[in-house]
Amino acid sequence: FSDSSLSVLPGVLLLAFSAAPARGGEPQAPRTFTFDSTVQALVHEVAWEGISEKIIRLETMGTRYKHHPNQVAAAETLLAYFRGLGLEASWQTFTQESMSGGEEQAHNVVAVQPGVDRPDSVVIICAHYDSMSETPMTYAPGSDDNASGVAAVMTAAELLSEHEFAYTIRYVCFASEEYGAWGSQHFVTQMQFADWHLY
Repeated sequence: FSDSSLSVLPGVLLLAFSAAPARGGEPQAPRTFTFDSTVQALVHEVAWEGISEKIIRLETMGTRYKHHPNQVAAAETLLAYFRGLGLEASWQTFTQESMSGGEEQAHNVVAVQPGVDRPDSVVIICAHYDSMSETPMTYAPGSDDNASGVAAVMTAAELLSEHEFAYTIRYVCFASEEYGAWGSQHFVTQMQFADWHLY
């Protein structure tokens, strides 16, 4: 990736949506889009240097495997990061199966940016932060699976937290996703009890 490739993303999305065929198979007339200048300015603020620094911060932990203490260390790092942006951030703790067949705790990291007009309407930006390899207890850096995704969530929070939005934004980093999707399943289970309208 590069700064220039990131900045053309809105144009790529525009082409993708305007080329969608109609239900009957006939091409639709091109749609007209108006770029929001604020959004465009935010896109131009995305720099590869900032993203790569976040990836390296997670990668250099060596492993973030769900049974390794580094997964908790990663959760602590993410919690501190979101709080450093002035967001309300907390752990969403759940119980998972341990390597011995017993139980142990793991932590999703959830940061909240309340909406100013419709706080019950929620946009979720998420990624999982644990990692996996053939030797997960010793080496599983997980640069592209999924430190890069977490870096995107962190970058979105960094840029968007400086602005107000009508809807609430929840930045969620899931634990223990690689083997069993424990973190995301717990989040969805808890979400069904919340009075949210998701977008």
